[in-house]
Formats: sequence, structure tokens, C-alpha cells
Amino acid sequence: MTDQPTANPKDQPVGNAEKDPDDWTTGDQAMTGAQASYLKTLSEEAGEDFDETLTKADASKRIDALQAATGRGR
Repeated sequence: MTDQPTANPKDQPVGNAEKDPDDWTTGDQAMTGAQASYLKTLSEEAGEDFDETLTKADASKRIDALQAATGRGR
């Protein structure tokens, strides 16, 4: 046995963390409350309309676009 520390799994990227939202099995479900809240904030900051009818996948893509537009989250 060695006394080397084991790697912390939280320090390693998750294999599916960058999965395309179009490939999500639950992507066609309504966006989550957390997505809606963050998307509403980003929409207000960007001066754009908030669409409460987006799916999880579409909300994720919209969040990415608004983060790029506002400089947040990246």
C-alpha cells in the first residue's frame, strides 16, 4: 500500500458534462426551475424577452447564448 492521496472525483471533469443538449434524453421536458430563474435573470440583463415555454435543451442553449452576450458564466 502507498500513502499517495487518491484523486478527488470533484476535480475531474464529468464525461457527459459537455453533452450536446440535443442529445439529452430529457431535453424535451420543460426547463427546470433553476434554468428558468437563471434564464430570466440573463434575459433581463441582455434586454431580451424571457420565454417560459422553452424545453430543458432549448433553455440550455439560450443560457449559453445569453451568457456569451452578457459576459456572464464563462
